[in-house]
Order: sequence, then C-alpha cells, then structure tokens
Amino acid sequence: MTMFSTNSDHADIEAVIASLNTGDSSAMEPLWVSYSNNMARHAIAVSRHFQLSLMTMLTEEAGFSGLRLSFEPVIAALARRRALIQQGDTKLYDFRPSELANQLGVSKQVCNQTINQLEALDYVQRIADPRDGRARLLCLTNSGFRLALEGQNGIQKVAADYANLLTVTQSTKAQSQPLTIFIQHLNALVNGLGLLTSQQALSSSPNDQLLGVLLPQLSHYFSQRLLTLTQLAGHRSITVAHGQVLALIGLDGGAIQSMANTQNVSKQAISVMANDLEKLGYLSRSSQITANAKMVLFNFTEQGWQLMADSMSAISTIEKEFIEILGAQAFKQLQQGFKTLYFGLKLEAELLVNNKPAVNTSPDNLAKLVKQHYTPEQVSELIRQLTI
Repeated sequence: MTMFSTNSDHADIEAVIASLNTGDSSAMEPLWVSYSNNMARHAIAVSRHFQLSLMTMLTEEAGFSGLRLSFEPVIAALARRRALIQQGDTKLYDFRPSELANQLGVSKQVCNQTINQLEALDYVQRIADPRDGRARLLCLTNSGFRLALEGQNGIQKVAADYANLLTVTQSTKAQSQPLTIFIQHLNALVNGLGLLTSQQALSSSPNDQLLGVLLPQLSHYFSQRLLTLTQLAGHRSITVAHGQVLALIGLDGGAIQSMANTQNVSKQAISVMANDLEKLGYLSRSSQITANAKMVLFNFTEQGWQLMADSMSAISTIEKEFIEILGAQAFKQLQQGFKTLYFGLKLEAELLVNNKPAVNTSPDNLAKLVKQHYTPEQVSELIRQLTI
C-alpha cells in the first residue's frame, strides 16, 4: 500500500508547500487529489492486486491451505533454482537457508521463520547437503512443486487480464503487445535499481512470469524509498506500517471500520496505528453522528498535510531517478501502464469507503480531474457516452 504519495503531473511543489505554510486551505484539495493519484499508489496497489489474485486462485480454485503472501518469493526462488539444476547446471545446488535469505534480500531470521512455516505445511523440506553432511539444503516437496506449478498457471491468468486492459486502452498508434512492452520497461527499471540478484537477472526474459518477481520488487522499493525520503524531511517517527492508515484518509477524514475493511485487517490493528499517528501529531479525531451510532473519524492535522506535501517532493525525486534509468519516453509509458491497470481494475475504490473527498464540481475542475484520472481513449469514450 502506498504510504503517502503524489502525482507526477501535480501542481508546482514549492507553491503547494508555501500555501500550506501560510495556512491557505485552498491548497488542500489539489494536494489530496495528487496524493490519491500517483505512480507510487498505482504500482503498489497493482502489485497487491496481483498477489491477492494469485492467492485467491491458489486457495479457492486449487485448494491449497495456509498460504500467505510472504510465501510466494520463497516458493518461486526454490522452483527456479530446481529448474536450473534439472537443466544440467552442475555448479548449482539447492539453496541453503542463508543463501536463500541473500537471494531474497531479507534477514536470515525472517527467512527462517517463513521456511519453518512452509515446512510445517509440507511445502518445503530440508535435505542433506552433499558437499557437507552437517548442512541442510531447502527443496520443495511434491505439494510444493504442485503449488509452484499452479502459481505459474495463476500468473498466466492474471497477466492475461492485465494484457486485455492494456490493449483495450492503448491508442491506435501504440505498438502491439502492450503487456510485453510494460514488462520490458518494468524489468529495465527493476534491474536498473539493482533490485534483482544476478541469478534473477540472468533468468529474466520479458514474459508474464516475470510479473511475479518484478511487481513486488518495485512495490517494496517504492515503500522503502518513500519512507527514507520523508524521514530525511523531518518525519523520523513515521514507519511503513503507518501507511495503512495514512493512505486511506480523505479530505473528510477516515473511519476505523472502513479502513480496516479496505485493508482486510482487524479494527484493533488500524486503531493502534491511528492512535499512534494521533500521538505523533499527524492526525486528530472528530465525531460524526450516523443513523445507527456516533462514528469516530480521523483527520489530517497541519503536520499531517505537511507530511503529504513533503512526500510530494519525495515522489518527484524518485520519478527523476526512474527517468534517468529508463529515459523520459519509456518512463511515461510505464507510468501510464500502471495508471491504466489501477483504474481498469477499479483499485481506486479503496479511497471511496466513507471518505470520498468533497470535490469542486465546476466544469473546469471536473475536466481537470477526468484528464488526471483517465487515459485519452477513456476520455473520448466518456464524451461519447455523455452525448448519447
């Protein structure tokens, strides 16, 4: 989930921050609109959709149990390594736990916790290392191999849906196979950021299976880079976990229950984060009387809006880094691809749960919002629908 982020086509950053510093409330709405519609939010939401869609297929359709999103990188890495071994690479062995942790870029403790969970579910087993009888290697069980295979099939299905969305919304002058182009740009960016290990990079060729590797990598990078830059801007107490609340608060505030429903977590978990942010000075609470009861809403304080403005600068910095890697044209294509998927999959609905912002509905303002949130082809279709 994007923590606090903004749009690359936002208004002048310095002007917005200056307006906030003078207490000008007119800066709030464009800042919130930018915060709710940007590449970071799009990329992280698409990555989450990809993983949750795959999880649903594996549990509800394939019948696997006990799965967690954190299992996917481990299963995929073990399956890829075994495939290379079976292809006759005599220099390779199955991973030792420490080697797998390095491959995935996580701590040994986190990796061991996941391995233990997978072992208890009979998806992973430990075997003797032929090079050292005291050491153990990690290998998929029969159930684990079946899980990996079904995962590949699931990726193909989700990728096919993405391909349809990208194809339908591309302009007539665009190149063919938009999903392939999207993956090529995504692959170049993730490699350029140095997020892939040498083995992952060597086995990478533009195809739908790469989405399972690339999307989580970019999503994680966005979250961590945003956190680093906003902490450097003075918000040192903010954590990634706070993003579960910050990303779901609209101009009219956010209710605990609706935020919990959207994140699919308990009210208690959201309450802890919201209360923490209130203590830190980023949120304040208010009450709203509904037909059934009194509802508590959390709202941004002046410090909270400043955090949002500082994140705007962070997004701008990150996008410049991406442009240096990809070039302006490829970056714009990748950015548009994420935007198309985000709105095509209706992932923006997370912002419409009891916290939809009150928007200026003048024709000029609506036109700006439509252009910001939709592709030129979608705008043309909207005009056609309105004139019928």
